[in-house]
This record gives sequence, C-alpha cells and structure tokens, in this order.
Amino acid sequence: MSDQSNLSATPNFDGQSMSKGEKLLRKSAEMGNVKAMHNLGWRLLDGAGLPHNEQEGEMWLKKAISLNYDPALSALGWRLLDGKGITQNIAEGERLLREAAGKGNTYAMCSLAWAILKGTLPNGNLSEAETLLTRAAEGGNLDAMDSLGWRYLDASGFPYNQELGEYWLKKASEAGSAESMYQLGWRLVEGFTLPYNEAEGIIWLEKACDAGHTHAMSYLGNLLLDKEEFAQKSSNPGNLH
Repeated sequence: MSDQSNLSATPNFDGQSMSKGEKLLRKSAEMGNVKAMHNLGWRLLDGAGLPHNEQEGEMWLKKAISLNYDPALSALGWRLLDGKGITQNIAEGERLLREAAGKGNTYAMCSLAWAILKGTLPNGNLSEAETLLTRAAEGGNLDAMDSLGWRYLDASGFPYNQELGEYWLKKASEAGSAESMYQLGWRLVEGFTLPYNEAEGIIWLEKACDAGHTHAMSYLGNLLLDKEEFAQKSSNPGNLH
C-alpha cells in the first residue's frame, strides 16, 4: 500500500499534522536537497504556507548556508537585518549579506543598498549604496534598475542625474519591468525630471497597462479622458468655461 494516504497525518516540527506539500518539502530537505532547505527555511520564517517557526526556519537556512547554498545567505541576511519573522540582528544580517554580495548575489547587493539608504546600517554610506545598486543592475537585477532610475531622477539618496536615471528606467522597461514603464511614462508626459515627450510617455504607459500595472491604468485612463473632454469642448466652443 502506498504511503500517499498518510501525507496529511505526519506530525511536523511543532507536532501538528502536515500537508502533502510540507511533507514533500521536508522529505527533500532531510535527504540533503539544499534548495528544499532554503525554501523550507524562509517559508517557516515568513509563515508562507507553513506555520511561523523562527527556530526551525533559521535552522534550515543555516543548514543550507553550511552546505554553501548562497541564496540562503541572502534569505537569512535580509530577514535578520529587517527583523522579518526572526529576532532582528543587524550586525549578523549585514555580515551574511556582505558575504552573499561578495559572491555575486544581486539580491544581497540590493538589500545592503536599501538598508544603507534607509539608515538601517549605521556604518553605511550613500556612495557604497550607489555602487551596490549599480553592480546589481549591471548583473541584471530589475529591482536595482528600477531603484537607480527613479532615485537618480528624484535625487533620492543620489545626486540628480537625468542621463543615468533615464538609462536605467529604459533598460528595466525593455527588460519587462512594468514599474519602470510607468515611471518613465508619466515623467515624460508631465516633463517631470525628464524632457517633455507626451507621445513617447503614452507609449510606455500603454506598455505598463498591458503588463497589468494598475497605477499606469489609472493615470493613462484619466489622461485620455481629459483629452477627450478637451476635444469635445474645443469642437463646441459654447461649452468652454
């Protein structure tokens, strides 16, 4: 007889019954699969599909780290830094993230940069944050491209730089980032931090809408209605106030 019928009856770390998904993930982790250890760890810390368990979640991530699974460094590092699902430990979180960043993990680079920009890391500096985000963006991380783009244009953390801001927003947009399409679009339409170019802005907004970006839908919808209203009033001067 298959053990399929017992998938919901096995107790987990807390002595509670396990779902099929949890049992499979645990079995894989217990058999030495580092990706399963990583996934089990962060799910336990976040309470994502599993009951929150700080002690066990940390244990599994550390186990994956000990087996040189670099994504676990980043996963545990930023959670320790932010205190998400685990007791905050800024020094240890920074150490893990720096180790991961040194191994080329772009998510760790972003986490470190954002922690510096938020002031979470007392010894961080804005120049380092800019370097980290740039390295992550050059490594293909869309979140880093997004962040660099609007930060350069809004002078948020870094000096205003129209050329770099537009470059990173366009690069992220071309790679499929709906947020960057939206940012690029409305700024071009309004001529805010970028030279006015309504036609190009609308093209980017339409792309963002097609990608499901709700703010872009709202913005472009209002813009088009304003244009329709103006056209109607222009064709009937008696309605102009």
